[in-house]
Formats: sequence, C-alpha cells, structure tokens
Amino acid sequence: MFKTSVFFLACFGAFLAGSEESFNSQHLEGEPHANISNCVNSVTGKFHISQIDLQIAGREPILVPRFYSEAKYDSSITIFPHTKLKETFNTKKGKYRIEACEPNGTMLHYRSTNYDRTRFRLSSKLNDFSGFTNTSKGRLSGQTNIRNRYLSYNFASKVYTLHRGDGGKFHYIRSKVYGKKIIHPTKIYQYVLDYEKLPNGNRRCFRYDSYDRIAKIFTTDPTGKYTYATANFSYDAEKRSPKRINGSDGQYIEYQYDDNTNHLTKIRWSSGKIEKINISGLIKSLSFSGKGELEVSRYSNDTEEVGHQKIKLKNHYDSRRNCVKSLQAPAGENGTKIDTHLFFYHLDNGGGKSFNEHGRGFTDVYDAENNCVRYIYDDTGRHTGTSYYSKSTGLIYKENFFWKRNGDLR
Repeated sequence: MFKTSVFFLACFGAFLAGSEESFNSQHLEGEPHANISNCVNSVTGKFHISQIDLQIAGREPILVPRFYSEAKYDSSITIFPHTKLKETFNTKKGKYRIEACEPNGTMLHYRSTNYDRTRFRLSSKLNDFSGFTNTSKGRLSGQTNIRNRYLSYNFASKVYTLHRGDGGKFHYIRSKVYGKKIIHPTKIYQYVLDYEKLPNGNRRCFRYDSYDRIAKIFTTDPTGKYTYATANFSYDAEKRSPKRINGSDGQYIEYQYDDNTNHLTKIRWSSGKIEKINISGLIKSLSFSGKGELEVSRYSNDTEEVGHQKIKLKNHYDSRRNCVKSLQAPAGENGTKIDTHLFFYHLDNGGGKSFNEHGRGFTDVYDAENNCVRYIYDDTGRHTGTSYYSKSTGLIYKENFFWKRNGDLR
C-alpha cells in the first residue's frame, strides 16, 4: 500500500502498450504530504525517486529527468514518458479513448462522448482516478490543476494537442514505426510527441530514430528559427535505453546496464560524479560518490522484524508484501547506518489481496528519534489525515483532508 516512482533510465518502453505500462494515480498524483523523504509514499507503500540527471544550459535549458516506479508492473526506469500517446477507438460503441502520460509518468485517460474527436476531457470514471488528487503538484491553482487539461484533434494534420492549464501545449503526431493495430472491435494508433509549446512561447522539440527512440531534443524560440540547447542520445544496438546523452554545452552522462537483466546499474557524469544502483526486480540501494548509501528494506518474508517487533504477513497475497519496511542511511562521523524511517501498515482487514480491495487504513512511520507520524487513507487510496506524535508527549496535532469522489479538494 504505498507509493513509488524513481527516476532511472532503464526501459524506455516499446510503447504505451496499455495500462500495464502506466503509473497508478495513487502513487504519483496523491496528496504530497504523504511522501516520506521524497522516495516512499505512505499510502501505497512503494518506493520512488524522481530527479534531474542533466541540465543542459541555454536560453531555454533542457532538463533530462530519470524515473523509476514500483507502481509499474515491470518497475522499469524511464525518461520522458510523456512522449507517447495511444488512441483507442471502439468501433461498436463509437467512442475514443486516449492514454497520455504526464511528464512525471502518471497515465491519464481522456474520453470522448461520441464520434466527435474535437475535444477530449479527463475520464470521469472512478477507476481511472483511484487515489487521484488535484493537489498533487503541491499547490492548487488553475495552472497546476490537472482537470484544466484537455485534448483536441486536427483532422487535416492528424495531430493531437494536449492543452495544459499553464498555457503550454503538447503536439503529438502519428508514429511512423508502430502505426495502426486492430484488435476487433478496437483500432489502436500510436503517437509520439513532436514538440512542446512552453508557457513562455518557446519550443522543446523531439526527434526519433527508426525504433521510435528519442534521438535528439532541442529547444528553440517561438518561430523555430533559433536553437537554444540540444541533447543527443546514443544507444547500443536495438536496446530501448540510452547509453549516453551529450549536451550542446559540453556536458554528458553515461548509463551502464546489467547484461542479463538490462537493469540500470551505474551512472557516470562528465563532472566525475558516479551513482550506483543495486536493483534486483526492486531497488535495494543507491550509492553516491562521497555521499554514502541509501538502503531500502521491504516486507518480503512471512515474518519480518521491524524495530524489535515481529510482523506476520497474512499470506502470499498480503498487500504489505514488497512494501517498504525501512530506510537506512549513514549518520555521524563514522558513517554508521541507522534506520531513518520504519513503516508499519494497518489495514482494516489485516492485509487484503490488493490495494484496491483492502479499504481504508493507516500507516505509522517512525523516525530515528522514535517519533511517529500516522498517515490515514480512505478506500480510494487518498490521504485523508495526518497525526503527529511525540515519543514523550503523545499526540501533538492532527490535520484532515476532505475529498470529493473525483479527487477534487472540498
């Protein structure tokens, strides 16, 4: 029952093959106060990291992010997930459905009511927005509220345009590689991001190779005449993940992968900085040049010891399994590893078969000083309350959040 999203460049993904390639909204679009150390969601129990790997200088800089999320079925590492869009048309019902990723990896579903494709609004179906909140960006405004976004379609150019609340626009063109796929009674078309019109009027453009992998990103002025910054991508053979990214300012970043699993294992920057990732299905640890190591432990065995307490999992389907149990990091002059956070999950039914079935509950998170914060959530996976406890004085204070069923803050 947690949240997860880590920035790692491993599988860029053959395409948005379906919901199995998406990030669940409760992990990435939940109330941000439920995030622990910016890497664990106390509601979903999953580990995540989001960071910028490279900032290429220019009048319009290029930021290269890295995403990893255990909310995905394959827990792969991705960059620029919003460069893909999938259109599905049901020939029997006469309805279109669009799946488009946000820059942070959240998969949003847009629907039309009939054959009209001039405008698509976010789906109103609850199962498309389980755990979704309109405060996920940390500040609720007309610019950040996801519900102010909509899609339009140009029949002449066959271009989808995603209109954002901040005035920006994403323009998607038909993929030349994957094209059209028919699975009766549906027709599926794949699209790629051609360019973004930024709120300031400048453009961020994307070019792809013969495998629909990002080959180049460049930023320009509003007319497209002047180029401000460029990022060039190189790959090994037919692998989906970049081997190296070169910036127009002389910076570069290199990625090293495991030969058998293709998991990202090392990142090296032109500055000499190195990051190592210990991953075997799920992230085990992250180590940084001269900055120690972060270790991630999970509820993986039938009986786990957490903070001198024995926790028994109900069965193989217990939804606490593989949730984060503890975070460890070095402290003090000697760099002794300590538990910076311990996680205890409490479900109404003592451990359900899946997140969407277990109903409401709460998570207790203890820090290194044994103080506790309790995160309470409802049956949609939304954070509804936080209680702060001191080990010496007990409850300090409590705050509550009230949501509409569609995820809007009341």
